[in-house]
Amino acid sequence: MLHDQIERNRFYVRSVVEVIQFLVVNELPLRGSSETGQTSTGLFQHLYEYSVAKDNKLQNVLSSIPGNAKYTSPDIQNEIISALADFCVNAIITEAKTSQCYAVLADETRDRQGVEDLAIGIRFVPADATQAVERCIAILALPDQSAATITDAIISTLDKVELDNRRLIAQGYDGASVMSGHVRIKGWSSSSSV
Repeated sequence: MLHDQIERNRFYVRSVVEVIQFLVVNELPLRGSSETGQTSTGLFQHLYEYSVAKDNKLQNVLSSIPGNAKYTSPDIQNEIISALADFCVNAIITEAKTSQCYAVLADETRDRQGVEDLAIGIRFVPADATQAVERCIAILALPDQSAATITDAIISTLDKVELDNRRLIAQGYDGASVMSGHVRIKGWSSSSSV
């Protein structure tokens, strides 16, 4: 009986995750917008309701779970998106570790709220490939645009994903002019070009 309930719960949560995954992969907004003056419930709620309407098993499971355990709140949606992002970054890093070397790419942009965001990517040739690939491994909000802040963000990201700094062969900063000539890399090889 307990095993059956666990399986039903997993089925339900997997269904919620699949709705979120579909929207994220297709770069669609999950929640409604009030920018136009009209508030809607958003695509997540509509697709979730559609999924429930089309799946008798999902309807059955939904009718047996408590109302406070639907896992559809914006906070839960954000947690699921974060978990999916972590899964993707782990897959990218696993692939990057098969390469003999890699390059770090960084670029900044200001978002709609005026926050400076730093995108950090890596470029590498996977072991079973002949062409280089570029993958984004992080997008971080920066408190300021100083070289020290950008450097710390890049280094802490590379440390977090455990990429071997001895295999770092190049760095590229598009628009991050404050990085020019900045050599303050704690414990990192200074042989890479800045």
